[in-house]
Amino acid sequence: MNLKTKKENLEQYDYATEDENFNPYDYYSYHLGIFIIAFSELEHCIETNLAEMIGQSSHQYGFTTIQFIKDFKNKVALLIKFILPGIENKNKKDKIKQIHKELNDLYEFRNIICHAKWYLAKKDKSVRVKIESDKEGWIEFKHYFITKKDISKRVTRIKKIILKIDDFIENLFQNQ
Repeated sequence: MNLKTKKENLEQYDYATEDENFNPYDYYSYHLGIFIIAFSELEHCIETNLAEMIGQSSHQYGFTTIQFIKDFKNKVALLIKFILPGIENKNKKDKIKQIHKELNDLYEFRNIICHAKWYLAKKDKSVRVKIESDKEGWIEFKHYFITKKDISKRVTRIKKIILKIDDFIENLFQNQ
């Protein structure tokens, strides 16, 4: 995923405070909003393509089936499982595997975005995302360095992959 990280040890108590020299609301809000909207468009793309593949005469059967799949990663996995067996061409198989990898990377980034403690973001663009423990059991906070540019690049990738998915599925069984 190519994001730089750092770890911070928990002292006795977690008294993390906002950075007085940095306002994450002003810096991140617009870009985070755009990312969330773009990701929801991507999820809709996955869902409608799944619905189409499940019930080709109507989306009713497809959405009836996928309504129980809450996790994006599982929706993607199901879509890939529908697509791969029907592909004989090695280049097409490699292309769908690359799309799968890219979707998983975007999903991982989305989880970082959604679980980050944005109000604690620092001027160096580090933001606390995870609570982990070291080998001895001591708590560490994992921070990711995320800039507006990092978020914007993912929005661009989302828009491109939506086009790739739609194009790929539209041409799936042509020229096998």
